Formats: sequence, structure tokens, C-alpha cells
Amino acid sequence: MRSEERAGLIAAILLFTWGTLVTEPLHIFTNLVFALIEKGEAKLSLASDGKVGVLVTIVVASVLSLVLMLLTRTRLVTYMPCAFVIITTIGYVTKCIIGKHYVLSSTIAISLALAAIGIVYILRLERIVLWIADIYIISIGMHILTGAFFIPLKGIASFLDKILYVTLRQHGNLMKPFAGFLHIPAPVWGIFFTILLLLPTVYYSFSRKKG
Repeated sequence: MRSEERAGLIAAILLFTWGTLVTEPLHIFTNLVFALIEKGEAKLSLASDGKVGVLVTIVVASVLSLVLMLLTRTRLVTYMPCAFVIITTIGYVTKCIIGKHYVLSSTIAISLALAAIGIVYILRLERIVLWIADIYIISIGMHILTGAFFIPLKGIASFLDKILYVTLRQHGNLMKPFAGFLHIPAPVWGIFFTILLLLPTVYYSFSRKKG
């Protein structure tokens, strides 16, 4: 399968599973990424819930997804899934220790992810490695899309809450500061920024290693 077909299929699957427990390891990963970005903003005295802070957050996250996508063109792609899972696990365990609290479903999800990645490397399943790398990278874009478009869209009408199950396991309206800005609804701003910032990542998902 060509790399762009693989990335497109993964994006479609994530779109339909993002609000389910299946993607919990990815939620933990993306929450960690965005939490680190917001901590960086705090050190720069930027309010993460303001217009500038929100733009910085999604720009940095988009650049990160682009850099990671570019790295999949190199030999480093072999080690990326392992790095993603280990970093996510360390971040989750640290959060549990500091907060003195853990979520059973998240703990199980992390454990299953560790077991799965171990099996993949033991059996040397190179094609699966490519898929896992893409899944983690595209999950960053899915987090942006959900927070910038689907969650604001859900806020417009209460009945959408049951339809947009994609938002069930993610919280935080990234476009809240832009609601009504220039008389434009938040979801419109959200889809505009998402498409604009993620286009480079989509472009560089083409012509990579097949798998």
C-alpha cells in the first residue's frame, strides 16, 4: 500500500474511533503533547486560552506533526513507535505519581500498547511499524481537528452532543477565544486553521515507504 493511501486510511479510521476507548493510548499521547506545549507557553508568559496562545499551541503541534512525518522518510521511522509508546508511558506514570491518582481504563490501555509494541518488535513486523508511526503522528492532527472543529460545533446545538461521539474522550474547545471574532463562528475558524496548518503534513505523507 502506498504511503498516502495508508495515511488516508488511518485518518478515516481515527475519525470514526477517536471517541472510543480503542484510541485511549493516542489520547494520552496527544494530551501529553499539548500539555507540554502549554507549559512552554506559560514559561513565555503566554495565556494558553487566549487567541495568541491558542494559535501558538496549534502551530507548534502542527509543526511537530510535520517534523515527525518528515522523519518517517528516514531510517528513524523504525524506532519512532517504540519512542512514542515509551514517552507516553513515562508521561502517564509521572502524572499518576504527581496526582496520586490513576484511571483504570487508561492504565490498561497503556499496558496493552506496551505489550503490542513489544510483540511488533520481537517479531520484526516492519510494515506494522510504519502503520503505528503514522497512527501516532496523525493522532496529533486528529486532536487539533476535534478541539478546533468538532467540539466548537457541538457547542452550537445540544443535540449534536449525541451525534458527534468523536468528542467523547477529548475535552477543551481550542477555538473558544475565536468564537464570534469578526462575526465568524468558532467552528469556521477551527476548520480554517486545521486545514491551513495540517496541509504540509498531508503533502509530505505522499511518496514515502510503502507498507
